[in-house]
Amino acid sequence: TRAPDADSLRAVLESARATGVLLSSDGPDNNVLKIKPPIVFDEVDAALMLSVIEHALHQLAATMS
Repeated sequence: TRAPDADSLRAVLESARATGVLLSSDGPDNNVLKIKPPIVFDEVDAALMLSVIEHALHQLAATMS
């Protein structure tokens, strides 16, 4: 659905945090993924972040099935 889902985002944030990638939420319903990379952020860091988010989303999908 298109309904806000802060709980799912929280699961993604917790999974990312467990692997050392810090992300946050934003928006009136806390359901918007907020990425605030540090000034020193290169392609390797971007690839790691995307990999971690992808893994977290797969974990979430597996729990929702």
